[in-house]
Amino acid sequence: MMFTLIIALLTVHSLARPPPPNGKYAKKVSNVTTVGASFAAEEPEVELSVSCGVGKYYESLPLKVVRTRFDVFEIAHSDTNPYRAYLAYIRMVCPRLQLKEPDFHTFYYHGYTNTIKTRVLDGIITLEKE
Repeated sequence: MMFTLIIALLTVHSLARPPPPNGKYAKKVSNVTTVGASFAAEEPEVELSVSCGVGKYYESLPLKVVRTRFDVFEIAHSDTNPYRAYLAYIRMVCPRLQLKEPDFHTFYYHGYTNTIKTRVLDGIITLEKE
């Protein structure tokens, strides 16, 4: 009896969990600057993106992400160096956007609203599905 109850509760809990993020999410942070994150459907990966002026669009290489809590995703330790290199590159090509760790490192996914919260420039922003 107790075993059946545990299985039933686990089933309900797993059915209530929304799927991980999929697709492109973005936020305009100034008149000329947009930041974004594109999550792959097949792989647990994200590509970070920054647009900082007309014709200036920069995307990271695909970075592995790991689920650390219910709907919290972080850049995998194995991809720390490419992540840091991307932030350094953005600081160079978009001088007004001085991204630094932990910007774009942790993503809080809200499945029911299909939005993602992440830290950018000492604040928390909400990326919306495009």
